[in-house]
Amino acid sequence: MLIELYGTTFTVSDLFDVDAYRKYFRTPPFATPDEALNHYNMEGWRQGLNPSALFDTKFYLKSNPDIHAVGSPLRHYLKHGQFEGRRRLPTTAPTEALSPEGLAVYNKLQPHADRGYYFGQSGHPVNCGVDPVMHYFAYGYSGSLRLTPRFDNQFYLDHNPDVARSCQDPLVHYTRFGWREMRRSGGGPALFPLPPADAEMAALIRQHMDAEYYQARLPWLKETDADPAAHYLFYGERAGYDPSVDFCSQHYRQLYSDVRDAGVNAYYHYLTYGIREGRQATPTWYSALRAARITPEDFDDLALSPGYLSYDDPVVPFVYVLLPIYRGYDETLGTLKAAVTAHSLTPFKVLVLNDQSPDARLTADMAAICERIGAGHVHHETNLGFVGNINSGLVRTEATGAHVMLLNADTVVHDGWIDRIRAHLDTDPAIATITPMSNNATIMSYPRTLGDNRFNIEVSHAELAEMAQKVRLAPVDVVTGVGFAMFISRTALDRVGRLDVAFGKGYGEEVDFCQRAALEGMRNIAAPDVFVTHFGSVSFLDMQKKANAQGQEILGNRYPGYEMSVFDFIHGDPLLPVRQAYDIERLARLCDSHPYIISISHALSGGIRSYIDSMSDMAEISGTGLIDIALKGAEVSIRARFPDVKLAFDNLGSVPLETFTALMERLAPDCRWILFNSMIGAGTRLRQTITRLLTQHRRKLAYVLHDYAANCPRANFTHVTQTYCDGVQPVEKCQSCVRTFPTTPDLDVPQWRADHQTLLNAAACVISPSDSAPQYLWQQPEPPILIRPHWEPDLNGLKPLTSKFPGNRDKLVFVVLGAIGPHKGSRILRALKVYMNQHDVPMEIHLVGYCDLQDLADNRKIFVHGAYKDNAEAIAMIHRIKPHAALSLSIWPETYCYALSVPIALGLPVIALDIGAQGDRLKTYSRGITLDFAMRNDIHQLATELMTVDLAHLWQQPVRPRDTTPYAGLDAYFGAPPPTLAIAKTARVRKEDKVSVG
Repeated sequence: MLIELYGTTFTVSDLFDVDAYRKYFRTPPFATPDEALNHYNMEGWRQGLNPSALFDTKFYLKSNPDIHAVGSPLRHYLKHGQFEGRRRLPTTAPTEALSPEGLAVYNKLQPHADRGYYFGQSGHPVNCGVDPVMHYFAYGYSGSLRLTPRFDNQFYLDHNPDVARSCQDPLVHYTRFGWREMRRSGGGPALFPLPPADAEMAALIRQHMDAEYYQARLPWLKETDADPAAHYLFYGERAGYDPSVDFCSQHYRQLYSDVRDAGVNAYYHYLTYGIREGRQATPTWYSALRAARITPEDFDDLALSPGYLSYDDPVVPFVYVLLPIYRGYDETLGTLKAAVTAHSLTPFKVLVLNDQSPDARLTADMAAICERIGAGHVHHETNLGFVGNINSGLVRTEATGAHVMLLNADTVVHDGWIDRIRAHLDTDPAIATITPMSNNATIMSYPRTLGDNRFNIEVSHAELAEMAQKVRLAPVDVVTGVGFAMFISRTALDRVGRLDVAFGKGYGEEVDFCQRAALEGMRNIAAPDVFVTHFGSVSFLDMQKKANAQGQEILGNRYPGYEMSVFDFIHGDPLLPVRQAYDIERLARLCDSHPYIISISHALSGGIRSYIDSMSDMAEISGTGLIDIALKGAEVSIRARFPDVKLAFDNLGSVPLETFTALMERLAPDCRWILFNSMIGAGTRLRQTITRLLTQHRRKLAYVLHDYAANCPRANFTHVTQTYCDGVQPVEKCQSCVRTFPTTPDLDVPQWRADHQTLLNAAACVISPSDSAPQYLWQQPEPPILIRPHWEPDLNGLKPLTSKFPGNRDKLVFVVLGAIGPHKGSRILRALKVYMNQHDVPMEIHLVGYCDLQDLADNRKIFVHGAYKDNAEAIAMIHRIKPHAALSLSIWPETYCYALSVPIALGLPVIALDIGAQGDRLKTYSRGITLDFAMRNDIHQLATELMTVDLAHLWQQPVRPRDTTPYAGLDAYFGAPPPTLAIAKTARVRKEDKVSVG
């Protein structure tokens, strides 16, 4: 049975109700439940009795004529039937025993199951009650049965050794993963072809990606049937792999919030939009990481490490650093120089192992340098290969009993490295290997895991190594060490032996050693507080690819479970906290040298995101950084932008609560301002943590009134019935509403309101983008309210609409912009469509954007043009449509209404319902008209008003020039407002004020 596909299954106690069964008998004859159950299994079922209301004996027997001779139907159902998809009641589904994952697999397979073909193999009558897919899950898979002739199990295993090694069922693997990877289901057409849109994306990615580069990072992929482009599209991007050396998926998604918000594949977006828009494919602001130019003269008068010992010194060191060399002059000399000068108190010696290098200058100079500084030096007259070369060093140091450190000749170590490695070893004698973090060390790579990261960042690697020392994290157990800089304990060498010469030129020998050590019960760990620079595969570059393939083959044969353990390690990513700690140290260093503000918001797209981007622009002009913290569930994502500093934090997309709390406690005391924008989507613990942290810094706290989340957890006073709530409602009504909302079923409304009111009252100021917004709050906040309209989009250079009325037409044309959900008037639009069609109203409405109602467009009265990627594309659509006016049909009092900005900038007449900021903005716009808010419920009156408004007159009104930069800087934005812009504490009393809200 494929246990992983099943969820909670029935037991006899679930389906046998002794009290209900006794009611069949006038004088209950059963003294115990077991007697009653035994009666049913022996006699009761023959009489057609039911063991409980949850099992229908007659129905089960009638539906399954093949089981009449096997005895009790209940016993059969519990042992076999529920797993085979036999139904216990007419109303139950055959899949009720499946887990959610199992149900997803079932639903994918069920339409393609060939009942006659399958039962012809299993021997069941075609009319039996068995579900073929369920039977396959329970029994058929192990009997080599085929659910459909269109899927060949053996073909799939033969062409996908990774599946064969993992012992997964081929059909289930194909259904869960393989079809998306475009693995073949047999010799014929694919059982599950990719949908056309996905196939198109994969084709474009395939055309441009470097498949060899991609497969080099996933060597097992090359031996499979999987298409690299499809694998990247569905799995690789999310796991942190890049399609080529010229594109960084994580960087692109982090840099461009619109790509993240859209959920589109980063590389596909880059190929379709990013290239022509000039977007950055990699962290191009970082210069390439190159080895320094080193000469033999640089070794004159070196300040050697206090722990460094001459090779001939009789003192036995703690560790021998084995340095195999072959080629790469600058890299090799740089490695040696760093090894003997990086500060360390722990005694160590260096042994250089020259494996018949073809570089005569390197050979001569290294021999001379080693003699000068007292390093050990061995020159082999014949090439031993990497493993043989290392083993020669192990032999030479074996008798000393010292530990060894394998150090590639393309690395740079930094101060304290050996001391901290020794400290880790002292904690546990069972440690076999210790590998530091690095820029280029596969699973130990930083900033991008599994990446080469051969570029400089805003801090030097020496500074990064210094920051690493501040990381107070325990070492992480890893599936393998990485040989670029791998410490091996003497205990491990004594128990495991040397490296295996079967790996010859090198690749996989360190994995083999670590696997052997693990079999001995020893540990392989990563050291979070040690960072070593690695330029990458310089010395043995020519041999790398061939050795890679050979090594993978040996490892696959020796350790069948290793590949899956690596896969699980990558997906579990236990080193993420380490990389996050490095990112946080870099962020803290920037904060030490720059003024900064902190922004707290939800993780959604929309108006708040536009506001934060604009605030970041203004902060940069003011020489100030902005730390952008977005809340989701129990975690946060963190981005940052600092003036004159180009940077990316690849690992702060999902930061746990404890890490975030420590960061805020560290950064909040020295920031200029904390902007509170929203905490919708934050879990209870995170929300309470935000409240506690922000109230500790009330003199720096600015509460930005983007919506009405302070009183309404849905933020916009719309009920679950998609109607306007008419402002703040009693707690009971609000609580019943959020319980029906899938994202907030457990939210406690009184606590929600209390948290927000605490923040409102604790703030140094409340910033509102409109005069009307604060009037809808239940309680006026105690701090002063500053009216600060949002920044308008800079549309300079974009073609405005003609200032003339579009002319006489046989119908009026209106345009609506944005993402239109219920709160934005989607139900009004649908009602208008019905009304216009019923009464043949000469009017059409074009939605430049999208809607939550899939049936809104009829391409007769309502046209939906789809999402636009930026204002320029929206304006181009408007030019093609040539509307008479724009509509805003929001049914809630918006606090600003960004959707009005583009039509106002174009001088287009705008008509809106008179509520909130949309009403405020149009009352000061010469070509704006507001309609009675009650018209939202009177479609006849609304349509009539739209048909009769004097649009020609509106087009004749002059339009004032716009000011897209209304604030000189942060001081002007946060400074005391003119008295006329402040809202008095004695706000007008509204009818909602008399409602008890708890």
